[in-house]
Amino acid sequence: VSVPQPVPTADRGGLDPLELHEIRRRLRKTTLLTHKTGWPKRLAQVLVAAVAVTAVAVAIDGRALTETLARADWRLVLPALLLVPLLDVLPAMSWWLLVTAFWTGQRNPPSAGWAIRTFYASAVVGLVGPGNITGDSYRVLTASRAGLPLRFALGAVAFQKLSTVFATFALVGLVWLIRRGHTWTFLLVFLAAVCSVSYAVLRLKLGANSRSACWVSPARAMCVVSLGMAYHGLAAALGCVLARSLNATGGLLETFAALLAVRLAALLPISVSGIGITEGAAALAFKAVGLSAEVGVGVAILQRAGRIVGLLAIALVAHVGRGRRRSDPTVPAETVPPSRAAA
Repeated sequence: VSVPQPVPTADRGGLDPLELHEIRRRLRKTTLLTHKTGWPKRLAQVLVAAVAVTAVAVAIDGRALTETLARADWRLVLPALLLVPLLDVLPAMSWWLLVTAFWTGQRNPPSAGWAIRTFYASAVVGLVGPGNITGDSYRVLTASRAGLPLRFALGAVAFQKLSTVFATFALVGLVWLIRRGHTWTFLLVFLAAVCSVSYAVLRLKLGANSRSACWVSPARAMCVVSLGMAYHGLAAALGCVLARSLNATGGLLETFAALLAVRLAALLPISVSGIGITEGAAALAFKAVGLSAEVGVGVAILQRAGRIVGLLAIALVAHVGRGRRRSDPTVPAETVPPSRAAA
């Protein structure tokens, strides 16, 4: 009788079994329905969403919001809504760049197609969690099962979250300096900031020993931050298109700045899928730049609806395609690595 051999410690990213169990326990705790002690926190997030939605409903004119949505120019709305879920390809590619940078296994690193499929699946899972925490946990576990050590899978997601926040703040600084007429100053400051962040923050050593060290080169870090800026910038640009379709009368730069502020507020993990927080931030930000609060809430509702419908449609198509590949006898079966088969 053959006895299954334990997985070497090096394959776990330099972690002993107790540390590995603790990390997996924490990951399970961040998901929605898999840990009993997480229910008070989940209930608090649901209550925050309910209170935020109620506050928005009381603060704005419901009839004016309905009229604003009714007179929308759907020739602009439909193309913008179709592009909203497609923008997730950009953060998927930035995550893939980090996964391949952290890859230390003997097998070839996963392809970009695998990263895009996994990211869209995590986006669907993240619809029911605060700040996409459930989607991040899904990506960590999926990358770990693909062969990336769990320590590095956590690092890839953490570094991407940091780069996303930095990219959003960089876009806010760009808008502020453009309004002040200092475009070239922003470009120089941004380049210096990216270089310093790439070297001092993203080149972090994961683990105490040299075997588990993992580095991100400055060039790759610049690509990750640039993809984050492109993602949030294009998402805000699509929001400007939706605002124009709702007959917004403000300036384009002011609308863009308001939508960037909304995206910053959406990063707060205090509500389920940001429900209520995003709409409230949109009302406040649009009103702060001299636009109608109802237009801001309408843009937030359209973007949320387009994202949910688009992600569910992509997930359905991917599920149907996967079922057909499994039922096709001409498709070879997936080979299981010896280490996983033994485990």
